[in-house]
Amino acid sequence: MSGPTVYDCYTKWETDGTTQQVHRLLRDETRRAQGPAATPSTAVVDAQSVKTSNNVAEESQGIDAAKKIKGRKRHLVTHTSA
Repeated sequence: MSGPTVYDCYTKWETDGTTQQVHRLLRDETRRAQGPAATPSTAVVDAQSVKTSNNVAEESQGIDAAKKIKGRKRHLVTHTSA
């Protein structure tokens, strides 16, 4: 009998909130290690349009009307502590 797959474990952790809890603890530890502020004082947000392949289903794509690009947007948020 084989053990559970990584996907099975991940799905269980997502459902019961374990991944969010681990993420929160690691984020807080990292912030404390980098300085006294445990919460961000400023955030920078950016987005990028990424073209998708022709093999991607039409209904799972979006459009960046300003750039006339069919694909997906990816976002990045980073914080600074004053």
